[in-house]
Amino acid sequence: MNLPYTFELLSATNQQRYGFIKLRGRMADREVRQMAEAGLVQATFNDGKPGSFTSINRILDRGYAFLQTFSGRGTAVADRRLPS
Repeated sequence: MNLPYTFELLSATNQQRYGFIKLRGRMADREVRQMAEAGLVQATFNDGKPGSFTSINRILDRGYAFLQTFSGRGTAVADRRLPS
């Protein structure tokens, strides 16, 4: 897992109004799959059909803990945009 890219994706998702972000490209798809396997996010994946995309649907508790640890700031719970 590319930790800086993971942090970037989690931060971007956390800043979205509804905690949902659409992503395109192989790198994003691969990274989000690894993030989902690690229990950081709930996601939907590109199935290869035209118009399909990968999305992070929700950041999980482990994802918020990752954000907190990687950013070195206060508690991740205080930074949440959406309830878990």
